[in-house]
Amino acid sequence: MCIRDRRKYNLNVPVHMMVILMLFNTEDSLTYQQIANATRINKHELDRALITLSMHKIRVLTTTLTKLNKNMKPDDVFSFNTGFSATHSKLKIQASKSSSGERDPHSTRSAIIEDRKHEVDAAVVRIMKARGELPHNQLTSEVVLALTQRFKADPRDIKKRIEHLIEREFVERVPGDMKVYRYRP
Repeated sequence: MCIRDRRKYNLNVPVHMMVILMLFNTEDSLTYQQIANATRINKHELDRALITLSMHKIRVLTTTLTKLNKNMKPDDVFSFNTGFSATHSKLKIQASKSSSGERDPHSTRSAIIEDRKHEVDAAVVRIMKARGELPHNQLTSEVVLALTQRFKADPRDIKKRIEHLIEREFVERVPGDMKVYRYRP
């Protein structure tokens, strides 16, 4: 890629973006519809590629779209950015993450908690087996310490897992003091 200051840039881009950029070898500006017809890339991928090329840090293309309004219309115009400049001659442009095709944060958080339940259970049982009896706060802090290398354990989740282990009869509460747990062999 060569720009008006005659400096050459080596772009490392995904295939869809390269196909789009190759269209600008013969045309100065193209509409969204013209790009879609010429490339036959599906709408979702085309939108991602065009947003990345025209609205992110490295703006190879210019457009009439704004960051607030990223909805593509058939008559939106994209042009090659003749004023493009960068400090490095080799540039890597990766496709932006699209919110429409991704999981929502709530379901992702739920999946992570579900995956970590067994790790928390194992840590609690290991610690209780080694110690025999422990007060709630000390058990929680030791579990957090044991799991710090893997992830940051939430004390609320640890409490839920202790309750689950009590139901499954791996751990019991000491009859005289409800804040102290005992391992059940």
